[in-house]
Formats: sequence, C-alpha cells, structure tokens
Amino acid sequence: MMTCKRTLLTLIISMAMASTTLSVQAIDNMPFKRIGMIDAIYSDKNEIIIDDLIYEIVPYVIVHTKNNDYIGTQYLKPSMPIRFSMETVTGSKSSITQVWILDKIPTDPLQLLGINNDQ
Repeated sequence: MMTCKRTLLTLIISMAMASTTLSVQAIDNMPFKRIGMIDAIYSDKNEIIIDDLIYEIVPYVIVHTKNNDYIGTQYLKPSMPIRFSMETVTGSKSSITQVWILDKIPTDPLQLLGINNDQ
C-alpha cells in the first residue's frame, strides 16, 4: 500500500513538473519576451523607459493595439502596460522591435498562454 502511494505521489509530481516545463517552453516561443509598464518615452532619442530600465527602440518599431491594428510610437504613454520583443540590431545591442499594448499586467504568466491557473 505504501509503495502504491509513493508511486502515485511520484506520478503527480512528475506531471506537475512536466506541465510547468511545457508552459515555460511555450512562453519562450511567444513573439514577445518581456512585459512592463511604460515610465516615459523619448521619441527624439529612440528611447523608452519601462519599469525603471532604459531601452532603445528601433525607428521602424511595430506597435500592436488591442484590436491587432498597427499604430505609431506617439500613441504610447506613461503608465501603459505593454509586452515587447527585442532583437540585436546594431552590434551586440538589443533594441525593441515590437510592442503590444495590454489592458493590464498579468499577475500569472500562464495567463499569457490563455491558461487559467486559478483552479
């Protein structure tokens, strides 16, 4: 009986670890890599401050709205929650190449995958 309980517990733990690994891999394969709140944007310098960190924005950055439309960086405002992707553009320096406007910052990363983890 004790062996059966250990086997069941091992199976449950293995399944939980596998689902977490799959979720992390799925997040890694998403087109965006980071999430944050805009603190300030300086279009004249091609810079944006997100969560107190300065990032460079490429001049041809693609900004996605909630309706999947494309807009310019002039519509990005402080306190706006966003996700964004970066690519190495010049030398070894990474720059933001795409931005997605969010309604709010997700509290659970799995929400980005459409997985409800509240159960």
